[in-house]
Amino acid sequence: MIAIVSSICNCRGIRDGIFFACFSARQITAIVGPSGAGKSTFIDILMRLHDPDGGEITVDGRPLQEIDLRAWRRSIGYIPQDSVLFHDTVRRNLLLSDEVDDDETIWHALRLAELEGVVRNFRDGLDTVVGERGMSISGGERQRLAIARAVIRRPAILILDEPTASLDRDTEMAFLNTLRTLAQDVTVVIVSHRAEVAAMADRTYAIENGRAELRNGCDAPPNEAEVS
Repeated sequence: MIAIVSSICNCRGIRDGIFFACFSARQITAIVGPSGAGKSTFIDILMRLHDPDGGEITVDGRPLQEIDLRAWRRSIGYIPQDSVLFHDTVRRNLLLSDEVDDDETIWHALRLAELEGVVRNFRDGLDTVVGERGMSISGGERQRLAIARAVIRRPAILILDEPTASLDRDTEMAFLNTLRTLAQDVTVVIVSHRAEVAAMADRTYAIENGRAELRNGCDAPPNEAEVS
């Protein structure tokens, strides 16, 4: 259980924001709200790109600041809104880390992203060149490739920032189904302004006017979240 109780003052345009949120293991939590409301700042705090002015973040009751920063960030897989793919092969787009060097791990990541069958049908398989910014494959395939890259190190938390913003409805629904499958093994936090994302999440927080309001699901009681 990750719990955030924080106050943010004049942070990236947010003044006197007060956030309370819980992220449960192996569930999908959606962060929704209008542009400029602070959704990305909320995620930055979770990833410890910066720390709140007050309050604290706890992980299973332990203050996040007591956890080694490198270890914490290594436990997170992050997918930005505009995932960059290189003019290179599927294999090399996935192997951005020297921790992975075997095809079995690559295929496992593609399987989790529900892209294995597609890549196996490519003429050159893992050695298929995806084109500049991945333009040789479809939008849905690009997003799934981004998922595969994020999960190849088997993170405990998967964070996505507006991942469906450029997808059509059918592709978006297929992508969300993939996330639902992934949530059986990882904690998923997804930032979006789309109603479909909020509808499929186990818990949704709406950020507006410097506050995070629970819209669906339920917050854990204080003793479960171990928030002080």
